[in-house]
Amino acid sequence: LLGIRADTRTISNFLYSIKDLWKGVLNSVLEKYIEEGVEAQNLSEEKIEEKIKVLEEVIYQKLIHRNFGTLFSGLKYYDPAYQDENDGHFITYKKDEADFLAVDEKGDFVVIEIKVLGDDRALAQIQRYMGWVKVNLCKEGQNVRGIIISENDDARLQYALKVAKDIEFKKMRLDIQIGKL
Repeated sequence: LLGIRADTRTISNFLYSIKDLWKGVLNSVLEKYIEEGVEAQNLSEEKIEEKIKVLEEVIYQKLIHRNFGTLFSGLKYYDPAYQDENDGHFITYKKDEADFLAVDEKGDFVVIEIKVLGDDRALAQIQRYMGWVKVNLCKEGQNVRGIIISENDDARLQYALKVAKDIEFKKMRLDIQIGKL
């Protein structure tokens, strides 16, 4: 399990940054629908839930980016300057964004994908990123592997992972502690 531990100041700064993030993302979602001629009150509950999941992934992305070295010892960003500025994201085929692209101690690539709900669609997504890395970045002898990280998974993903070479699933748990640790 991934654990995030921080002092009171760090937690306070994080909570304030989320406040702005929530406002910004939700406002941009509502603006998009208004631009498309859809009244905000007509958003279905399903669409709102979908947008909230996207927002949760953005928050997880930022948290993991801030703690990348601690959470993934032995990995470093493929392009640190670019990825540090972009919360770990790395652009692949036609502006697709892999959540994290790293290199391990052997020089092999590691694609990491964060999901609120890990399902078999996450597997297809990470395989697309891995394929792009294999074709465009790997040199002879280099390999690429993937890690899907999620709070939850489902049976479809677990069945698909049984035959998905070089991809593993890791469960994530957000753990905030306040006080003396």
